[in-house]
Amino acid sequence: MMRMLLAIGSLLVLTAVASAHAPAGTSIHEGLLHPLSAGSHLLAMIAVGLWAAQSGGRATWAWPLCFVTIMTCGSLLAVSDISVPFVEPGILTSILVLGLMITFAAKLHVAAGASLIAVFALLHGYMHGVMLAADIEALRFLVGLSLATASLHLAGITVVALCKRLAAPWATQALGALTLFAGFSLLFTHA
Repeated sequence: MMRMLLAIGSLLVLTAVASAHAPAGTSIHEGLLHPLSAGSHLLAMIAVGLWAAQSGGRATWAWPLCFVTIMTCGSLLAVSDISVPFVEPGILTSILVLGLMITFAAKLHVAAGASLIAVFALLHGYMHGVMLAADIEALRFLVGLSLATASLHLAGITVVALCKRLAAPWATQALGALTLFAGFSLLFTHA
């Protein structure tokens, strides 16, 4: 168990030094790979899965579904040249807030949590859309991005299920603290 936590923790910390927004391509394959090349997106997407599973019940599936849906809408806003303010600071804030929610095992009503996640998803999606042109190729990229995002949410959900099975809920909270630490690392590398 400790080795698994160290491996996951190392992954979270290493993503903090990854490029926050590498230029996006336009294929499904590039959409699938993009979240893995952007530390802030990787952290947030896994954190949504962690927090959703930690909260349990309907949040386990509703919050990840909300994120994927609103992220896509955010991308389409950017492609349509609709301006959204405070995108970069909002993305970094999303990691810090999600890290705090997981660390303190914060319980919100499903709708309240979905609202918070929707704001974060809109910002993450908008950043992806800024890098795309309005054409069929952008839609292919968004399909890949949505699949990768859902997979990262599922990874977070799976980790929480494993922690629960091993009777180690503290491990999920420790991952929240690592997410928070990685978010602060990103904050200082973007300053």
